[in-house]
Amino acid sequence: MLKKVLTNVLLLAILLVIVEVTAFCIASSNKDNWVNKQTFSQKVVENFKEYFKTPDTFEQEVEVLEHLMRKPQGENFLKRPIVITGCSIAHGVQLKDDETFGHILSVQTQRPVYNNAFWGWGLQQTLRMMQNGKFYERINGNPEYLFYVCIYNHRLRQYFYQDFFYNSRMYVRYKIGKNGDLVYVTPKNFPFVYRFYTTKLLQKFIQDKKMANKSATSRLFLKTIEAVNSDMKKHFPDCKMVVLLYSDEQKDEDNTVSPTENFFSPAEQKELSKNDILIINMEQICGKSFKNHEYHMDRYHPNAKFWGEVVPELKKQLSL
Repeated sequence: MLKKVLTNVLLLAILLVIVEVTAFCIASSNKDNWVNKQTFSQKVVENFKEYFKTPDTFEQEVEVLEHLMRKPQGENFLKRPIVITGCSIAHGVQLKDDETFGHILSVQTQRPVYNNAFWGWGLQQTLRMMQNGKFYERINGNPEYLFYVCIYNHRLRQYFYQDFFYNSRMYVRYKIGKNGDLVYVTPKNFPFVYRFYTTKLLQKFIQDKKMANKSATSRLFLKTIEAVNSDMKKHFPDCKMVVLLYSDEQKDEDNTVSPTENFFSPAEQKELSKNDILIINMEQICGKSFKNHEYHMDRYHPNAKFWGEVVPELKKQLSL
């Protein structure tokens, strides 16, 4: 009897190891390799290191990464400030400080600019930063605009458990409660379990199923945008939220301007407009596509040339 139990335990252990190795290989072969351009063997090494990392909550992460966030630009200027939020697109991953959206915007508009964007984030991180006060600690003065640089993928990131399933960074999540309000999902942090790629793969399967429900995804995304706008107005009542649309993949063969409907349906646009939220399609106001490699640092991220062409058009559009 004991021998049979031990045999079954051993077989189960072997099965779990096979499943874990398979999940690990899937993560290591992931094609979303936009920054470091690592080889497969390099990714294997990096992914293996994740086994020894303890997933941080968002609040812990912000404390650790504060020094990596962009510094304020143009604080000596007297006009009302502009605040930027979003992900790596707005943060300026791989760009020098004087090549970023924030710097170019500050110089061309003669305004202070505060960049509260960070790589890997969705809009829900902005909302969480607002709710815990960190967002406002980084702002001086009375901002006239909040610029949210939006990519379509942000609505999908609402369901992430960890930051893209190949690392152990805990992700911020909200859900719509019974009364229709946004409810913060307190992270259940199980460091030992979350380190395994089997867990990460299961989480990815669950979040992909949720993403497939486009109606629920749309409702949650609009609620999050409106919550960010509402929270900003509590602190700065006449601050205007502007959603800047960015088509986030390099396609040299595609010279067509991405229509606003690629990001928001007409019904969604109407809903945001009712809440005094302005949508600006950056390709449309410039009258050109920016999908060519000359405007990119890599497959997804814009370079200084992109911002150098967009900012003058934004300045005209909003009389900055």
